[in-house]
Amino acid sequence: MKKSFFFRLEIDKKNGSGHASRCLKLANFLNKKNNNIYFICSKKSKGNLKKFINSRFKIFQIDNFKNQKLDATQTIKIIRKKEFNLEMIFIIKDTYYLDCIW
Repeated sequence: MKKSFFFRLEIDKKNGSGHASRCLKLANFLNKKNNNIYFICSKKSKGNLKKFINSRFKIFQIDNFKNQKLDATQTIKIIRKKEFNLEMIFIIKDTYYLDCIW
């Protein structure tokens, strides 16, 4: 059974390229193992992330960061779409905006 991996990160001109690079390496490895790979980022990060990953993986967009609870709610809404097998989902969070509250 295929697993779905969601990477939640942010990237702008000054911050986040290390996060994106680390996530992309892991995403490429997991993709070679025949898993589904997705990225989730805010509207303001989407353009930078698109340039970074070169359209290799689908990017889902949520609203620009306001608070962790809203961010988590929007992320869950994306993941609960019927096309994903909810038993085999993993979320990898790599951003300074989100901590244990998320």
